[in-house]
Amino acid sequence: MKLSCGCKNIQIDWDVKPQDFIARSCGCDYCGENAAEYVSDSSSSFSFKVKNPSDHLVIQHGHKTADFHECKNCGAAFVSCEIDGDLYGVINAKVMGLNDYAIDSVLKDYSTETISMRLERRKKNWCKLY
Repeated sequence: MKLSCGCKNIQIDWDVKPQDFIARSCGCDYCGENAAEYVSDSSSSFSFKVKNPSDHLVIQHGHKTADFHECKNCGAAFVSCEIDGDLYGVINAKVMGLNDYAIDSVLKDYSTETISMRLERRKKNWCKLY
C-alpha cells in the first residue's frame, strides 16, 4: 500500500494485507493538538521516503523514546522508535491519506507506563520499518 501526506513530501510504502484498520487516538497534548489517528499491523513493515528534507521535521517529546516525523506542510505523518536495534513505527492515517478505517472510541492514555512497558507495547503492536 502506498501512502503519502497531502503535499506528497513524505511517502510510505507499507507491506500490509488489506484489512479493516482501527485507528487509535493518544490522549497526550501533542497528539491531541495534531488530532492524530494511528494505525499499525505488527505483522507488516513499511519504509518511507522524504522528497524535500527541509520540509521534514523529527521531534521528540516526554521520555524521548520516539521520533515524530512531521511534514512542515501536512503535520505528523508517522512515529518511529528504535528497540533492541530494530526500528518500529506507527502511521498517522489522517495525515497519510488512509481511507476506510474506524476509530477506537477509547482515547489512549500511556502516561502511567514505564519506559520498558512503553517499548514492549510498541515492539508488540507497531510495524517494523525497513
